Amino acid sequence: MEVKKITREELFGLENKYLFHGSPFLFVEAKVNKAKCDSKNPLNEQTAIYASNNLRFAVLFAFEKLPKNNFSWGAIYKNGAFVGELKNSTYIDENAKGYIYCFDKTKFKETEKGSMQYVCYQNLKPEKIFEVNYKDYKDLFESV
Repeated sequence: MEVKKITREELFGLENKYLFHGSPFLFVEAKVNKAKCDSKNPLNEQTAIYASNNLRFAVLFAFEKLPKNNFSWGAIYKNGAFVGELKNSTYIDENAKGYIYCFDKTKFKETEKGSMQYVCYQNLKPEKIFEVNYKDYKDLFESV
């Protein structure tokens, strides 16, 4: 599958058309796996593919586990949008890149009513893959 470049405006123009998965890793097929969550909430620890209808939230995950970064964060809702709250001693390489995967919404189900989190219980190929660069999205993060 081709990885495309896209402007920030074009990417955010895709909201409501797809569900999104952000990852620092490039893959051609998303595979179900057992998720881990600090809160130990069973809805967040299913064996599934997770996606979100909130693109800002998915973008935060695109930079989460990059090896060069010392990256510890949490998501907070501020001024009507999600922002990544960077914890103390967090470092993100200015040139870090990650990926946004766009999935068919009909393949997923909501984890709970009104949630922005969705799950799919089968391996799935994304309809589109976009490379995202941290420097273009760093305003989605703030330090505490």
